[in-house]
Amino acid sequence: MEIKRLKNMLKSINHSSGIIIKNLLRGKASTGLFLLLFFLMSKTSAENLTIYPAPEGYAKSPNYTLTVNGKQSPVYDARINDPDNCGFTYFDFEGTVHIIVTVPEGFESVKIRPQSAGILPTVKGNKIEFEMTSPKKLCLELNGKLIYPLFIFANPPEIDPPKPTDPGVRFFGPGFHDAGQIDIKSNQTVYIAGGAVVKGYFTADKATNIRILGRGIMDAHENNTTMISVRNCKNILVEGICIVDQPTYHWTTTYTSCDSALVKNIKIIAGDNVSNDGIGIVSSQKFTIDDCFVKCYDDCIVIKALGTTRRDSRDILITNCLLWNIQAYAVQIGAELLCQEITDVLVKNCDIIHPNHTEKDPGEIYYYYCGSIGMLNGDSCDVHNIRYEDIRIEDPTARLISLKIMKTEWNRDKGFGRIHDIYFKNIHVIDGSPAPSEIISTGLDDFYNSTKVRPGQLIENIRIENLNILGKTIMNVQEGGFIIYPSVVNLKFIK
Repeated sequence: MEIKRLKNMLKSINHSSGIIIKNLLRGKASTGLFLLLFFLMSKTSAENLTIYPAPEGYAKSPNYTLTVNGKQSPVYDARINDPDNCGFTYFDFEGTVHIIVTVPEGFESVKIRPQSAGILPTVKGNKIEFEMTSPKKLCLELNGKLIYPLFIFANPPEIDPPKPTDPGVRFFGPGFHDAGQIDIKSNQTVYIAGGAVVKGYFTADKATNIRILGRGIMDAHENNTTMISVRNCKNILVEGICIVDQPTYHWTTTYTSCDSALVKNIKIIAGDNVSNDGIGIVSSQKFTIDDCFVKCYDDCIVIKALGTTRRDSRDILITNCLLWNIQAYAVQIGAELLCQEITDVLVKNCDIIHPNHTEKDPGEIYYYYCGSIGMLNGDSCDVHNIRYEDIRIEDPTARLISLKIMKTEWNRDKGFGRIHDIYFKNIHVIDGSPAPSEIISTGLDDFYNSTKVRPGQLIENIRIENLNILGKTIMNVQEGGFIIYPSVVNLKFIK
């Protein structure tokens, strides 16, 4: 009878744990049953933890070790050229976990970003300890410097991962895999299991219902092409994987002329070369990027329109992301905008850390293409109805906001386009020393010469609500240190 009652009560957990507790408190279950049930319920959070094995021979970090609830989670070395190298680890959990990071050498201070995560560690000798109550992506930094940070990628548990025997599944289990190019066809899934490292790259063209899933690593060392290149596809899901070190002058992942895509919980640690943009949305529509981490030398997330089709990019949501751009922008629209319009874009609830922390000479061309949020229209495109909400920026050194109409070496249209109806709300600069923001309209050869504004090159209807820089709400151009050209019409600051 006790076993039957236990089964029924455990079954009812899925409906209402409150009913169980009431029954226990009313004396309808024995003390032994109460203790057993309590043990099973309390054990859930501690045991719903998955730590994945490290492939033998894969580079381990010499700077950190990390345990989760007393179990060691491998810390890998990203093997990126200094000074941008780092360590990283990943695991899955739900409930509450206790993290201990051990640093072999002494340190004076530790900071965990983003600060919105609310993680305040304690230090005991050479150990850093803290708890996590939900999956997060964190950056641990020592001594107030950016030399070899530790990235902690805590994932939610996987739900119904594919099996090796499932039809249409290319399955990579734990260990090394030299895969080369994998061309994904309609109704196919590529699965990279936790503990797997795949050296190769994925392509898809004119396919429907494709998926790239897992918890494992795509390793880009010695690679010479884009890691994920998807073109002319519909119903796309890319979820959970890590992509490490894009060393060459290629974008890391691109989605061109695609519809209905979800890129969720991927982690990109790109290399130290220009043009390794993290996620490129090119002439694509109905596109969502959710809960991703991107650190790269160029734009983290960029929206463009390229090719002869002149297809618009529209209906785009970027949310819940942690971004670190060494140069260029954390989120950029442009510069190549060969289409009629870019519209209906929402960037919401994102953290940007250390944007453009490398020093640049004002005489260097890339000095003018750096910041946190960028929009550069050098073609005849109409850019409008773009919203940025609840964005937190930490330790910026370049411009917070940059809206430009100007010709660059990457543009092809002879005419000029427009930027209008752009909305910023709840943009908070937590710390750092940002450079002046800019809203300008000019040409490549005359960067800050306002006498050369061309007729029709207007930037109109820009609303900035609750822009807070280092604790001060900005209510006008002067307070924010904005560079504004005469071509800017109807710029409003709102508290």
